[in-house]
Amino acid sequence: MKPLILAFLLGLAATPAVAVCPPAPAAARAPDAAQPRLSAALRASGRLSVLVLGSASTVAPDGYAAALGASLRAARPDLRLRLVVQGARGQDAATALAVLRKSMLSKAPAGGGYNAVLWQVGTVDAIRGARPDDLADTLEAGADLVRAHGAALVLIDPQFSRFLRANIDLEPYETVLRAVALAPDAMLFPRYATMEAWVESDGLDPERAPPGAAPAVAARLAACLGQALARFLLAAGPH
Repeated sequence: MKPLILAFLLGLAATPAVAVCPPAPAAARAPDAAQPRLSAALRASGRLSVLVLGSASTVAPDGYAAALGASLRAARPDLRLRLVVQGARGQDAATALAVLRKSMLSKAPAGGGYNAVLWQVGTVDAIRGARPDDLADTLEAGADLVRAHGAALVLIDPQFSRFLRANIDLEPYETVLRAVALAPDAMLFPRYATMEAWVESDGLDPERAPPGAAPAVAARLAACLGQALARFLLAAGPH
């Protein structure tokens, strides 16, 4: 399957309805360490170009990436904001790295490269039983590439689901993501922990939604993830 590419200028994109969302856990509110590259872009350039890589939950037209764009635009209307989403259902880390290389080298937005790369990764690799060491090598290569092009890297870990929790040991893959996120100009957005907290505190759980309600719950969940991720990015900037 060829990667699905969704690229749009947020000034032309429709803004979805604002979801009422539960509070995000503390770890999802701000990066653990200072992010000078992202902070500088938010403070001085007036231009924020973001590349989002991922699999099905990333490229869905009503997924969290669309809500991320709308939330960033609402919070910072002063920014010239461009969001490029690339990926495909079933895309693993190695495939995403090839897409990243092509994007960073030949598809950077006119007027400058990307300020940030958001990489949703780990779910497909865990389902397929990939070796955690191989995932680490792939992510480290991606982090080096992003850093060499002057951008910040945001890793987004696997989504929470009861099925995954019951059938797959995600901890080795989470350990890899946490380690790579310790590198300079890298950070981890804890999607799994955020979704799990919302399931437990707010019942935001498509897997246990009443019959016929699952699509609406899933849409609200995606919107809330997009809002939380936007706040996470902006928390790296000036205050």
